[in-house]
Amino acid sequence: MEPIYADIACEDSFDGQHAGDEAKLLTSYNDPTRVKSRRISPKTLLNWLTRRLGNRDKLRGEWARLQQLRSSLLENPVILHFTLVLTYSILCFVVIHHSRELQGCPAVIYTPAQEAVSREAKVLSVKINQTSNIFNAEPSPEVDDAWASLFRYANIRVTKDEIERTGRPSVELNDGSGDSFGTLDVYHQLHCLKYIRQYVHQDYYKVRDTNVPVKEHVNHCIEMLRQVVMCKADTALMTYEWLSDFPGPWPNFGIQHECVNWEKIDNWSKERSIDIFDPKYLHHPKFGRSFDVNLDEDGWK
Repeated sequence: MEPIYADIACEDSFDGQHAGDEAKLLTSYNDPTRVKSRRISPKTLLNWLTRRLGNRDKLRGEWARLQQLRSSLLENPVILHFTLVLTYSILCFVVIHHSRELQGCPAVIYTPAQEAVSREAKVLSVKINQTSNIFNAEPSPEVDDAWASLFRYANIRVTKDEIERTGRPSVELNDGSGDSFGTLDVYHQLHCLKYIRQYVHQDYYKVRDTNVPVKEHVNHCIEMLRQVVMCKADTALMTYEWLSDFPGPWPNFGIQHECVNWEKIDNWSKERSIDIFDPKYLHHPKFGRSFDVNLDEDGWK
């Protein structure tokens, strides 16, 4: 059977074993300059249709019946031509119909959390002096509890296979499982935001030096967040309006963004979360138990 050609939004970044599962088809009618033609094997197409349309066994059965018809179709050129035209028309319709639902290009890097990534359109609540948002409120025990809740599942176990696929070693857990200690970087980024916030409110929080001086820690967080913001490069368009009491254009902060569903990511981490205060997990080969009760609730200093 001749390879099927389709337009693909991005080149696959993984090996052939995973490329079929991660292939994302996109017709070139949206932006012909962004796509390039690639060969798509029948197996890859089956995997993609399964992800889009559901029941794999049913699709596999239909595919087998199509294979049985192949020999009989080849004996009649007219029927073969008509069948090919009809098949490509149906495929074109399916791709166009589902193109808006695509989650984007296959990931450039590997992460075990990719299975939990689900994108959605969301208008962020970012008004100035917005007191209804507890994360933006003045320091209080309630505000501290809200921030601490963001880090409940930051510390997770990662399997040996996942560590190998990541290509970077990590600290092995002391529980004999062979798993390693890890954290999704989004929690590190949230930690930095929390730390900067506490630094701003030093009249309330006792921000103290650890193994890294406070000022160096804050500068590290600012620079890390700068790089992350530029790395993610949110291209949602901000618009402006005129106000009756201000001469310059005022930004409309009610922008619709393409967001990752946070609850799904947090739930994924929850299923793997560990208590780093439990000595069975983190044990330094020289110093012994890594943490005691002096560590912040979010698991970070």
